[in-house]
Amino acid sequence: MESSISQEPSLPYGIGWRLDEDDLFEQDAPYWTEEPSLSAIEFICKQHLQTEDLTVDSFSSGNGNKLYLITTESKSNTTSTDISKKYLFRIPLPMDPFYKTASEVATLEYLNKHTSHTTLPVPEIIAYDCSADHELGFEWILMQMMPGVALSTVWEEIPFEGKESIVKQLAGYARELREKCQFAAIGSLYKRKDLGEDDLRVSVDTNDEEFVLGPVVSLFFSIGQRKTAMKRDRGPFADDESFMKASCGIVIEDARLALENAPGESDAGSNSDADSDDWLDTKASDILEVTHDLLELASTIFSRPEPTESQQPASYKLEHYDLSSPNILINPESNTITGIVDWESITTRPDWLHSYPRLLHGGLDYKQPPEPCVESSGPERESWERSWKDWERAELRRLFFKTAGFEDSRKEEETLRKVQFDQQLQTVVFLPGRVDAWVEHVKEGKPASWWLYT
Repeated sequence: MESSISQEPSLPYGIGWRLDEDDLFEQDAPYWTEEPSLSAIEFICKQHLQTEDLTVDSFSSGNGNKLYLITTESKSNTTSTDISKKYLFRIPLPMDPFYKTASEVATLEYLNKHTSHTTLPVPEIIAYDCSADHELGFEWILMQMMPGVALSTVWEEIPFEGKESIVKQLAGYARELREKCQFAAIGSLYKRKDLGEDDLRVSVDTNDEEFVLGPVVSLFFSIGQRKTAMKRDRGPFADDESFMKASCGIVIEDARLALENAPGESDAGSNSDADSDDWLDTKASDILEVTHDLLELASTIFSRPEPTESQQPASYKLEHYDLSSPNILINPESNTITGIVDWESITTRPDWLHSYPRLLHGGLDYKQPPEPCVESSGPERESWERSWKDWERAELRRLFFKTAGFEDSRKEEETLRKVQFDQQLQTVVFLPGRVDAWVEHVKEGKPASWWLYT
C-alpha cells in the first residue's frame, strides 16, 4: 500500500512553541499566540444555528483546544415559554492543520451513523470548518452539548460498586467499537469529500462510501516544532510493520533535524522558542543510533507470514485511546455514562495495541485488597489508602478486560514483544539508554517476559 508523504507549513497562525519547564524532560510545548475573537465565533454560530439570539461564553481552555459555550434562546410555538439550547464551539490549536479537525469530525459522524447512540453516546456535529481561511482565523467545530458532569470531578467520591458499573459500561463501548468499527488498514477516518486529491489517491475504502481511511493523526506524529515542518510518512498503513517503521522514521528525522540545527557556541545565550526541546538536542546522537536499531528490529518483530487462502485479512479497530476521566461524562446520581467526548487524534489500531481506559492506568497489580486499617489518620492510614487505590485500579482493569471480551493477551510472548517495542519507541527520546538495553535484551534472544520494565 502506498503512503502519503506530507509536509506542513512553517508555523500556522495562532500557535507558538516554547520550553515546558514543568515537564521532566523539558520538551517543547505548543501555546496560543492569539486569542480567538468572540465576535467572530458569534457571527459563525448565528449563521449555522439560524438565530440572532445567542450568547458566547468561555467554557474551558487547554494547550490543545479552547471550548466556548453557545446558548440560544427561543420561544415555544405552543406555550410561549422560553426554550434554551446549549452547544459547544471547539477551536483546536493548529498543531496538525486540517487533518486533526477533519479526522475528529469524520470519527464522530461515523460513530453516530454506525453505532448505537444509546450505548455509545457521542456528540452530534452541527457544523465545522477544516480551514482557517475565514474571519475567525482558526479551524472550528460546532457540536451538541452533552449532558452530565465530568467523571474527574466525582470519581474519588464514587463507591467501588459504582466504579464497577462505570467500567462495565466503558468495556461495553470498547466491545462495540471492536465489533462495528473494523478496517483494513491503520489510519484515521475522514469524510471522502473533505480530502484532497493526493490524500484520496492513497486512501483506503471503508464499509461506508462516505468515509475513507487516510493519514494518521496522533500526538506522536505532530507534537514538537520540528515535526510540524518535517516530511512524514503518515499512511494509511497496510500492516503493523509499515506503521512501526514509519513511526521510527519520525523519531529518526526529528533527531537528525535536531543535530542539523543544534546551536553553536555563538548561540549559547539564545532562548528563543526555536531553541526549545534542549533534551532532544543534547541527546540526539544517542536517540538516532538507538532508533536505527529499533528500525532494524521492526522487520523481525512485526513481520507477517505469507497469507493463505483460509487466513482472515488483517483487521484494525477504532479505539478511544484517551478514555481519561475528564473525557467521560456521567449522571452522578445513577453513575450512568451520558457522553464520551474528545475524539481527536483517534486512529484504527491493531489488536495487540488495545488497552484499558487511561483512568485505570498506574499502581501496583494487587490481587487482593489490603487488610483493613484501624488508624483514621497519619502515615499508616495514608499508606493503606495508596494500597487500596492500587488494588482498586488493578481490580477494575481485570473487570474491564473480562467484560470487553478480550482478556489481556499481553502475556503471550509474541504480543508482549510488540507491546514492548511500542513502549520503547514512545520513550526513546527520553531514555535512550534504557531502550538500548532492551534492544540488546532482544538481540540476545531472551524471552520478552524477562524484561523488567514492561
